[in-house]
Amino acid sequence: MEDKLINCLEALGISVYNLQRPEEERECIVYNYSEDTFSTSDNIEDITKYVIYLNLYCDTGLNNWKKKIKKALESNGFSKMYIPPANFKDEAGLINQAFNYTYLELNP
Repeated sequence: MEDKLINCLEALGISVYNLQRPEEERECIVYNYSEDTFSTSDNIEDITKYVIYLNLYCDTGLNNWKKKIKKALESNGFSKMYIPPANFKDEAGLINQAFNYTYLELNP
C-alpha cells in the first residue's frame, strides 16, 4: 500500500512524508493509513481495506493542489471519504488541507 500511495503522490512533483514533515519543508504531503479486514473467505483475509489520511501543507495554490491530489488518488483506485475545510497553521505560516480516502486491495 505504502509504495502505491507514495508513487501516486510523488508523481505530482511534491515531497511526500510519513507521519511528520521536516520543519524546513514548506510544500509537502504528510500521510498515514490504517488497515482493516474488509472481507474473509474460509477464515482467510481476501480483501484489505485501507483508510488513507493525508495532510497537504502549502503557502499558496490550495485549490490547484486539491484538484491535482484528488485526480491522482481517484485515477489510481482510491475512493474519497471526506475532505474537511482547510485551516491555517499560524506557527508555520502554512495552509493545511486534510484528505481522507479509502482503498480496497485484493489479497492473492
